[in-house]
Amino acid sequence: MPRGSSRAPPAVKPGAALLLATLIAALLATAAAILIDQARGVRAATGEGGRLEASRMQAMALSEAALVALDSGEALALDGGALALPQQVGAGAVRLQEASGLVDLNTAPPDRLSALFVALGVARERAEALADRIADWRDTDDLKRLHGAEEADYLAADLWPPANRPFELEIEIARVLGVSQQLADCLAPYLTVDASWSYVDIAHSPPPIRNAFLHATHGAPVASIGAPIGQVVLITAEAPISDRAVYRLMRWVRLTGDPARPALVHRARAEIARANAPVLQSCAGVS
Repeated sequence: MPRGSSRAPPAVKPGAALLLATLIAALLATAAAILIDQARGVRAATGEGGRLEASRMQAMALSEAALVALDSGEALALDGGALALPQQVGAGAVRLQEASGLVDLNTAPPDRLSALFVALGVARERAEALADRIADWRDTDDLKRLHGAEEADYLAADLWPPANRPFELEIEIARVLGVSQQLADCLAPYLTVDASWSYVDIAHSPPPIRNAFLHATHGAPVASIGAPIGQVVLITAEAPISDRAVYRLMRWVRLTGDPARPALVHRARAEIARANAPVLQSCAGVS
């Protein structure tokens, strides 16, 4: 070929051009689908996050309204039943439970613990064993009660030995030999570590405890007139996230009677729970 002449580029066959165009179109469609899915995911996540945040704020508002009602001296039932607060705004529910109406894990004698467990549906023999093991877990000695358990029993079951100290949280009963997590979850709402005395104020007890120590429920729950100064009250506030879930905020507060600081928050817990879950009043059959 003479110098300076140019060669024409090879012609693209029609079949190859069609294949290339098809591949490009497929890649563009795939990329578009990915972008659409990502946008939907972002919108869904934003919507879920927005609902969760709104529920959290509503639960906090309900909890604060309950605290104001307590501090103002309103007559409120403190036995864990659902309340309708006069100043409540928005959906949700509030329950107040005074610690004195529950059974204290650290001070209740074994016979009181076993009586509660029996009232909750636990077989008597197992209830007596669990009560003795709880007492052995919290005391400072290595002496084993009749149905109790000490370090050797825990090691034989491949468990951590008893702490030999007071319980710090109600759910710690799951560490007691023979108490499954399921049973601990069932028993915990009727137990406290905040009462600091061995007796139970049945005026502020939920029905299973009143049944355990009175063998019958006498009339309606008794209202607390004025703030129970010095007592710990569990404020449970629930706000709906959807028709199947709620945001639950639990705060253990001690009322001081001091206008400058009317309440001290001992601890708090937040969780997402099933909506309209039945209130457990029986542990029968729980392994």
